[in-house]
Amino acid sequence: DVRKGDLVVRKGAVIGPVEIGILSALGVREVLVYRVPRVGVLSVGDEVKAGLLRDYDKPMVKALVKEVGGEPIDLGVVGDDLNEIVNALRRGLSKADIVLTIGGTSVGKRDLVPRAIDVVGKPGVLVHGVSAMPGKPVALAVVNGKPVVALPGYPVSCFICFRVFVEPAI
Repeated sequence: DVRKGDLVVRKGAVIGPVEIGILSALGVREVLVYRVPRVGVLSVGDEVKAGLLRDYDKPMVKALVKEVGGEPIDLGVVGDDLNEIVNALRRGLSKADIVLTIGGTSVGKRDLVPRAIDVVGKPGVLVHGVSAMPGKPVALAVVNGKPVVALPGYPVSCFICFRVFVEPAI
């Protein structure tokens, strides 16, 4: 059914029953595969932690992670406290390949996520704020070799920033 040199499985494809069948028919016994990336998702904000505001972004982000091929890891909710955020980021980086935070990315006194990222490791925040509406306060970082994306808390901004910055990374 195929000729020598034909492409039978694309790089990045999910290896399912059909792919296993064709590879077996061709005598391929081993293929290089990659583990599904683990993506930690952390909500930040006193109002969310206290239950005054529903944590509506996290279920959306976890579903988006699954939709694009990642394995979401719920890292919980922390308040607007530098030490809490730093500890949660460290915990997340020990469990996940990519860490996403939601909320706390703007420029107010209680928006501590970018500062916390820089405390956790280097090189830290590479970009904080983009020329996009909605989505301006997103922060893009690398901490100890792992991507960290601080998503805005506004749901539309969160969604758009996920699609633009996180989906390609996953």
